[in-house]
Amino acid sequence: MRTLQTHALPLKLYLGVFAALIALTIVTVLVAKVDFGSWNIWVALAIADIKAILVLGVFMHLWFDSRFYWLIL
Repeated sequence: MRTLQTHALPLKLYLGVFAALIALTIVTVLVAKVDFGSWNIWVALAIADIKAILVLGVFMHLWFDSRFYWLIL
């Protein structure tokens, strides 16, 4: 029988990532009120990319899996 490998991460890391996601959400709302001209979409996508990387890396444990999964993603 094969056992699943678990990655026990400290609660401090989860809370830090949660705080970063909340802060980035606030930044997203504030940036939406500023006119960057044709750069609006790129600024929004950059913030969304950072949030996605945090979620994928920490909450989905991709930082601890094979780099192949990052490549596929």
